[in-house]
Amino acid sequence: MNEQRHSANGAGRQADSPRLRAPSSRRRQAWAVIAAALVCTAVAAFLVTRSSWWTGPATRPGAGPPPREEPRAGAAMPEPSTSPARPAAAAPTAESMRQEAFAVIRQLMEEFPDDPGAMCLMANVHARFGEAAQAEEWYQRSLAQDPRQANAYHGLAMLANQKGDYGKAVELWRKAQQINPDLPGIGAAVAEALLKTGQLQEAIAALQKGVQRRPGQSDCHYLLGRAYLQQKEYAKAAGNYQKAIELEPNDPRPYYGLASAFARLGQPDRAREYMEKFEARKADEERMHAELKRTAQHWLAGGDILAETHADAAAFYVTHQRVRDAEAHLRRGASVDSKSIRCRQALAELYCLGGRLEEALEICRQLQQIDPSNAAYHLYVGDLLFQLQRFGAAEEAVRRAIELAPSRPAGYRTLVRILLARHQKLPEAQALARKLVELEPTAMNYSILGDACSANGDVAGARKALRQALDLQDANGKTGGPPNQPEPKHDGAGGPE
Repeated sequence: MNEQRHSANGAGRQADSPRLRAPSSRRRQAWAVIAAALVCTAVAAFLVTRSSWWTGPATRPGAGPPPREEPRAGAAMPEPSTSPARPAAAAPTAESMRQEAFAVIRQLMEEFPDDPGAMCLMANVHARFGEAAQAEEWYQRSLAQDPRQANAYHGLAMLANQKGDYGKAVELWRKAQQINPDLPGIGAAVAEALLKTGQLQEAIAALQKGVQRRPGQSDCHYLLGRAYLQQKEYAKAAGNYQKAIELEPNDPRPYYGLASAFARLGQPDRAREYMEKFEARKADEERMHAELKRTAQHWLAGGDILAETHADAAAFYVTHQRVRDAEAHLRRGASVDSKSIRCRQALAELYCLGGRLEEALEICRQLQQIDPSNAAYHLYVGDLLFQLQRFGAAEEAVRRAIELAPSRPAGYRTLVRILLARHQKLPEAQALARKLVELEPTAMNYSILGDACSANGDVAGARKALRQALDLQDANGKTGGPPNQPEPKHDGAGGPE
C-alpha cells in the first residue's frame, strides 16, 4: 500500500464503499466495470507504494530479445485449487513460477492473436521480472496495434520513471490521461514526478485537480503536504498531512511530514508527538515485512508476480465474458500468494455478482486476516453479513470499520441501514445519519437521514432531509454531473488518481 505496504496491484487502499451486491438488469455493464478495475490495478500498486511494482534488476536499455525462451503457449498450467489456501504440494521454485507466469500470457495470446491488451500483459510480466527492454518492446507492439492503449503509455511511463527520466514519464502519463482521464493513479504519479524535478506549482495544480475529482485520496493529500513543505507553506503542509492521516492512519509517511511541518511552525511538542507516532508505525511496518520475508522467502522470489499475472489474465477474460476462466485464474493466483489482495478482492466481486455471498464472505474474511487494520475489509464483511441478514455480526464489523476510519462516510451509511433494518438504537441511527451528511452531503445520504428521522418520529426532520436530497439531486441533474457517484475503491480495485 504505502512505501512498505502490500505490493499487490490494486491492493491498495481503504475503500469507502464495498457495495458488493449482485446486479439485476445491468450485468454486462457490471462486468465491464470489474474488468476495467482489474486491468488498471497495475497502476495503483506503484503509485501507492511509490516503489517499483517490478522485482529484480532491470536489463540494460537496448538489450536484445529475452535472455531465456518464453514458455510455449501450450505449457502446462497447474489446475486452480479448490480453495484460495496455498496448495499442499511442494513449493514451486522461482524459475517454475516465472515459467508459469509467461505461460499464462502466452495462452492468452494464442487464443487472442494480435490483441493489443494481451501484448500489454506480456509487457507487464517482463517488467515485473525486471526485464525493462523486453517490456518496452511489448508496450510498443501494443501501441503499434492500437495507438490508444492507455495502459501501454502508462507502462512506458513507469519504465521512464524507474530510469529517473521524470520529464519523459510525465509526458507519457499525460498521453495516457488524454486517452483515459479516469485511469486510476496517474494524477498522483504525475505530481510525484513533478515534485522530483522541482516543479512545485505544476505538482500542486495536478494534486488539487485529483482531490477535486476523487475526494478521499490519502496519497494526494500526502503529496500536497510534501509540495507545500518544499514551498515553505508550512500551515498548508500540516493541514494536508493531517488529512492524509485521517484517511490512512496506518501510513507512517504523513506522520513524519507532519512532524517536520510542526517543527518549522515553531511547535516542538507537537513535532515530537508526531515523530514518535511515525517511529511506532514504521516499526510495526518493518516487523510485518520482516515476518513476511522470514516465513515466505520463496514466494517473494516470484509468487507475488505470478499472482498478479493470474489477476491480469482474469481481467482479460472478464472483458471477453469468460467468467469461469477468470475465476480459475483468480483462485490460482490466491493459492500461490497467500497475501494477494488483488486476487481476493476480484474474487469477492465475482462471487457477489453471481449471488454467491457466502463464498464472497469467506474471501473477505481472508482479507481481514491479511490486513486487519484496513477499515475497508471490515466494511466488506459487514456489508455481506447485512445482506445475509446476520445483523448482529454485521453491526460489529461495521463499528470496527468506523473505529479504524472515523472520517470515512461509508461506515456510517452502512451502520445506519443496519440499525434501521433491526429497528434498534434508533436515536443513535439518527445521530449517525447526521454525521454522515456532515461528512458527505449527497442526495443519497440526505435520503438516509430522512429515513432515520422518520423512524424516530421526527416528521419535520424527515421532510427537511428529503427536501435537501431532492434539491441536491436536481442540482446534479442541471449541472450534468452524475448524482451520487460511488466512492472510490482500493483497491483494490482501482487505485486513487
